[in-house]
Amino acid sequence: MDTAAQEMTTRGARVVGRIVQRRGISDGGVKKMALPYSSRTLLSYGKVREAAALCEQTNADAVVFLP
Repeated sequence: MDTAAQEMTTRGARVVGRIVQRRGISDGGVKKMALPYSSRTLLSYGKVREAAALCEQTNADAVVFLP
C-alpha cells in the first residue's frame, strides 16, 4: 500500500485514508481462502460504508482499490 500511495502522490493525487479488509481472519474466512474472490463478497457491507464515510468526510473525488 505504501508503494501505491507513493505512486499516486507522485502523479498529483492526495491520499486521505487507507482501509484494509483482511481475508481469512474468521474461521469461516479461513475455510474460504482457497476459493476465488466473489463479486458479492469482495468488500463487506461495513467496509463499503466505511469507505463511503471517508469519502464524504474528506470530499474525495476517487477511490483506489488494491488486491
